[in-house]
Amino acid sequence: MKILLKALRQGLGRVVIFIDWIFSPRRVKRNESYQTEINEQTQFIKLYQFYACPFCVKARRAIKRLSLKIEERDAQEGKYRE
Repeated sequence: MKILLKALRQGLGRVVIFIDWIFSPRRVKRNESYQTEINEQTQFIKLYQFYACPFCVKARRAIKRLSLKIEERDAQEGKYRE
């Protein structure tokens, strides 16, 4: 039963990512000086995310739509896990 639920969750996650890839949001266009100011304000923000998580996909879409420069880190594996 656990294997079936895990497979279903992974499959649906991949579908969400595919839909996100097809319908990618448009970025906000700002003048260069204002965008530089925004980048300076967001330079210390990190997004710890799971690749197929629908909430993380939603956060990544908002970051892209708002043209924010936020570092994305994998919470599942990698050098940032303790």
